[in-house]
Amino acid sequence: MLDTLRDMCIKQTAEHIVTGKLKTAHQKLDVQTSNLVFEELLNHSEHPNFSENCQNVKNLLTVTKIELTSQIQSVDDNFCEMIFEQQNITELGLYGLFYWEMFHLKPENTDEEDQGKLLVDIPAVLEKMLNPESFQNLKKLEITGCNLEFVPGWVEKLAPLLPSLETLSLVCSEMEEDVVHSIYENFPNLTELEISKSRVSNLNGISQLSNLKSLNVSEIEFEKKEDLDELFELKNLKVLVIEGDMQLSSGGQKSKSLAHYLESGKCLPQLEHLECSFCDITEEMLQKLLDTHPNLKTIDLMGTPLENHPQITGRGLKLLTMGTFADCLYTIDIFQQRDVLTDYTEPILEKLCEILDDGKEKISRKQLSGCLELMCEIIRRYWDLRGKAAEVLERLCRNARAKFFTFAERQRLIFSIIDVFEQENDNFYIHNYFIDNDSVWNVLSDKVVLTTSPRNIDAVCEYAAIAFCRLENERFHPFQPAMAILSENLDNMSTDRGRALARNSTILNAVLNKFNLFAFYQTGTHEHIGYLTDIIRKLYKIRDDRSEEWAEIDEKCVEAFHKAIRNYRNDLETQSVVLRTLGEIIGCMNKNAKRNLMGDRKWFRYFINTINFNHSPFQKATVIFTYSMFSLVNVRKLELPNDASTQKILLKDVRCALEGYIKNKKDGVFAGVECILKKAQSNITKEMCNWILRNFAEGQTRSKRTLIDNADGVMRRIVF
Repeated sequence: MLDTLRDMCIKQTAEHIVTGKLKTAHQKLDVQTSNLVFEELLNHSEHPNFSENCQNVKNLLTVTKIELTSQIQSVDDNFCEMIFEQQNITELGLYGLFYWEMFHLKPENTDEEDQGKLLVDIPAVLEKMLNPESFQNLKKLEITGCNLEFVPGWVEKLAPLLPSLETLSLVCSEMEEDVVHSIYENFPNLTELEISKSRVSNLNGISQLSNLKSLNVSEIEFEKKEDLDELFELKNLKVLVIEGDMQLSSGGQKSKSLAHYLESGKCLPQLEHLECSFCDITEEMLQKLLDTHPNLKTIDLMGTPLENHPQITGRGLKLLTMGTFADCLYTIDIFQQRDVLTDYTEPILEKLCEILDDGKEKISRKQLSGCLELMCEIIRRYWDLRGKAAEVLERLCRNARAKFFTFAERQRLIFSIIDVFEQENDNFYIHNYFIDNDSVWNVLSDKVVLTTSPRNIDAVCEYAAIAFCRLENERFHPFQPAMAILSENLDNMSTDRGRALARNSTILNAVLNKFNLFAFYQTGTHEHIGYLTDIIRKLYKIRDDRSEEWAEIDEKCVEAFHKAIRNYRNDLETQSVVLRTLGEIIGCMNKNAKRNLMGDRKWFRYFINTINFNHSPFQKATVIFTYSMFSLVNVRKLELPNDASTQKILLKDVRCALEGYIKNKKDGVFAGVECILKKAQSNITKEMCNWILRNFAEGQTRSKRTLIDNADGVMRRIVF
């Protein structure tokens, strides 16, 4: 779906707050809207006035939910005072404690295994963030403990401060067994608990949490069935996450925790959702689960030997697997709803690519639409999965599949991609840039997608230019899709935005640099040179500016084409393209560039010989270019027309004059021109040949030659 009006209002409100345009209102926003606005506000934390304008949050929002990630660097005393002091927080997520120096303490020990860890006092952290009301009402606390060590006794200190706490999630905290037991004892009212990666060997004591409905003990390896005895006393448990270690699993070492669970001969009768990714499980074990747990609704089998298991019909159960296209979509959708898309989602995206490439599985129109929607959501929300999701999108648009999507779906696709480009542009901390991804540009270069609406072309061309500039010095990375988009669509942009793009010297410079690289190393194909010359030609036509401001870059362009003509002297097809383009753009250049083009007479000999290839495309390019130059410097003197009909007549005259001509080895470079001069019927043809011989032919007896320069509308005689 496209952004709703509400979504757009939320984004605009957040932007107005962070820029200082919105400072107060007659009434604060409601809780739900406030939380969404604040979430969006944090996406602008790199704005230079972010901290200053956060003081206005207290006048505008009623925030109850705050999630702070490592990307938000502005967490300091001032931020805490402005945000937390005036708000009644009931849900708090801290995912960046490692990066926020204001919360760090000096470690008391220097054990080798604790090197690189930072000491954090959780109660002290919360005292800096929460006001007394928030302490009383906080229901959910999530903390990422990676590379952190918590001060001893923190649980006992924290418990009295948070009497309403129901959810405690300590992700990758690696807590010692005594700390975990302290949690059991001091937070008896918990309904959700995550202690993944904790250093415990059993669940002794967990029966004290009689209200527990959800438990996450991922990456804890239990060695025997007795280690899980007290787990079965949790009669209200509906969600159990007992996943193994992904890295160990990839090395063939699957977790045995699920096996011990089943060996006990006991069950959790109310269990509805079991997540056992990266565990060892067989067909028999799965059947035992089904027989003993009648209320199961989902079982996560990703990363297990049964991850391609077919669905089980007739009992209202869904397996999270990737056996079919539909299974892949369902599994990703569930992960997304839980906001737990992780690294092991990549195999599912790879499987989608495999199925789409294979073409054997029958995929419905509805499934294609569902896949498109999921991939659009992934690229907008999960930066680390964008590359793989883009590969899926690329395949969704192959083989004319794009035409099966509705107008709204294609617009959603383009808007989602552009939205990610904008996110990256605003976010310094994203390193795997989506804009550099070939698959993205293959999607955007699909004609059905790109031409969904004319308004798309402006934005896509602008970002294609940015992408091109980022890779201008990569001689082995032609970045063909972005080049193709610019080559084919620059002249389809709206007048104002097209001219603004063409008058951005950075873009023309980047294209010329790439053109120089390809010509020097000859790494680009004929198609690549065609794209580049098309882009250059269109940029000059759209630019429509011959002022002194462009003198330097126009001279650079002339020099680039000089070199390319010499470098491609053994590739007549490519040389012809270069010649034709130079002839088309020289009239759009600054007068100095035009004079410089004529200043180096030696380069002319690298291509004039192709005029002898009668009736060839090379000959045509040479004749048209040469006449363009001839008419440019003699237009007022001779009143020369330079249109398509004149070029056609000229070409016909040249070809008639060369009928039967065979060049002798002793003939000079300009022998063909001399032949044309003798046999030509048109005065224009004769004038052009005289001009060539007078100004460029070898063996001139005069030490000085003259050239009429009328490029800037003033008659001059240049002496060489």
